[in-house]
Amino acid sequence: MSKTIAIYIRANNEQQIFEEKRKLIKYTQRWFGNAPVTIYIEKNSLCEHNHSPKFQELLSNIRKGEHKIIVLKDLYRLTSESKELAKVLSVLGAFEVSLLIESYEEFELHSTVYLSKLLEALIKIKKSEMSQTSKKYKSLRASYGYFNGSSVFGYDVINGKLKLNSKESEIVKLIFHLRAEGRGYYNITSYLNQSGLLTKRKNAFSLSSVRHILNNRLYMGQVRFRDLSSVAGGYKYIEGRHQAIISMELWERVQFINNSKKRDIQEV
Repeated sequence: MSKTIAIYIRANNEQQIFEEKRKLIKYTQRWFGNAPVTIYIEKNSLCEHNHSPKFQELLSNIRKGEHKIIVLKDLYRLTSESKELAKVLSVLGAFEVSLLIESYEEFELHSTVYLSKLLEALIKIKKSEMSQTSKKYKSLRASYGYFNGSSVFGYDVINGKLKLNSKESEIVKLIFHLRAEGRGYYNITSYLNQSGLLTKRKNAFSLSSVRHILNNRLYMGQVRFRDLSSVAGGYKYIEGRHQAIISMELWERVQFINNSKKRDIQEV
């Protein structure tokens, strides 16, 4: 089975289940778009995790490597006992599972007793997989093929997704075709500016902006993400969920020219 995002719901009645399911699906889509999800619904909110069949099913699937992310309303959905919470988080940490918790405002309003229990549980975890840092969430999101930036020339970012900007994408194609003809960065930059073409911020093109475009794999349909699971934590490229602007053939032709040029930014 392919890797999916797990949504874990624990509630007393059908109405609560319906509302929580609706909110968590929406919250998941906010981060990961239409990435595949598996929903686990526990209908008895008083039942602790050891006696919760859906939670046990979730843990079993985590051990099989089917989930790396769990989305839930708050940590109480796992267990209300701090000692048990520490055990659960340790298990999840061992399998490098991250939690995405929907109710941030509710978390901030919890009593100091709850916060102290949470702190007690988190101290017992040896690694920081559960830290929910922005960097890790972005890496996870990128691993599903989504762009994480706020702006990029050639596209518009709409609801966290890349959509082609018709005018800018044509300029991107032009830049690549000019490079494929053997033109240098300075030559291309001068041509763009003399033609009255502007960047997304309505500025003239610079050598660095042209160079960045010609070396950006985003335009041939890939996204970059940092592999936090590896010791080196290096970057990887995978197929993105956005529409490519240029073909793989054109990309490879341009990269061949880029690699063959030795004078770099001084070339004309």
